[in-house]
Amino acid sequence: RLQGDWSSDVCSSDLYSNWIEFGEPVPPTPPIDTVIVPNVVTPNNDGVNDGFIIQGAMSYTSGRYLMIMNRYGKVVYENSAYDNAQPWKGEDNRGNRLADGVYFYILRLDDNPNSAHLELTGNVTILSK
Repeated sequence: RLQGDWSSDVCSSDLYSNWIEFGEPVPPTPPIDTVIVPNVVTPNNDGVNDGFIIQGAMSYTSGRYLMIMNRYGKVVYENSAYDNAQPWKGEDNRGNRLADGVYFYILRLDDNPNSAHLELTGNVTILSK
């Protein structure tokens, strides 16, 4: 061992800083919530799963676009400013009740117009009984 070669005795996990932060603390950027999209809507007014409530979607402030298509690919519902306060309840854009069955969605969420967006696709089943 060479004199002054102490690097083999030091482990990076043993190094700590003893500095103190002072001044006005900067609040951390809040994390974007995990997005959970339901796969069933039961619009029968029983208070359970009546609307398409997308958990975590409201954390995205710049854009919440939702498109619902039937099994033939026809767009039956579209909303460029989706809001869980007024969720999709198995109706088309004119308010007509859609038939029970499987529908497909495209959900695009943006938190910042200059950043990449989150795009989710999947299916949702309408069961009104």
